[in-house]
Amino acid sequence: MKAKHIQHVYRRIGFGILPSQLNKLSKESKKKIVEHIFKTSQSFKALKVDTSEITDVFVTSMNGKKLEPEVRQKIQKISRQKQIELNIAWIDRLATSEQVLREKMTLFWANHFVCEDNNIVYIQKFNNTLRKHALGNFREFVNAISKEAAMTKYLNTKQNKKQKPNENFARELMELFTLGEGHYTENDIKESAKAFTGYSHNLNGDFVFRKRQHDANNKTFFWQNG
Repeated sequence: MKAKHIQHVYRRIGFGILPSQLNKLSKESKKKIVEHIFKTSQSFKALKVDTSEITDVFVTSMNGKKLEPEVRQKIQKISRQKQIELNIAWIDRLATSEQVLREKMTLFWANHFVCEDNNIVYIQKFNNTLRKHALGNFREFVNAISKEAAMTKYLNTKQNKKQKPNENFARELMELFTLGEGHYTENDIKESAKAFTGYSHNLNGDFVFRKRQHDANNKTFFWQNG
């Protein structure tokens, strides 16, 4: 395969290629190079920074002990520093990892499933969910994203209860994440929102389904009732 073609491929699926790698791959066929790219990105390896200092405080809080204001401030300070560490670790992986396709697609999905949070525990979990599903089944991917603590906070799914459904996540799910504007009705949004009632998480960012807050009645979605 010609060097210029290999360079083009690696610019598209990654962030370029080193001269030493280029020389090595230029002797291979197009098929072998493509197989190599997918093979090296098959496995999932989580990106982690140490958040134990924060999770220990979460455990204390779950044991019924109220967090003092100064402790909360300390946690916020640690979280900000850990976010910087996670950013640096990801940039380093983007530049050096052999799993170039998985990391490039993780970055792609981060710009698709738009989300924001200031808790490093939730940020890290969300980032690794993007990474885990980056090359997998889209249905499973969307289901996993809907249960992420960062997403349930960002689009108010935690406030989505059967007595008063919140439509923020349901609307973004269809408008931005899946179908695109004009391919659904306002009623589809309302019914979809009811389906996500009861979605929440605990302090550690693990998904929690609050059954009492869930609307278990039948819903009509895209002309189907169930």
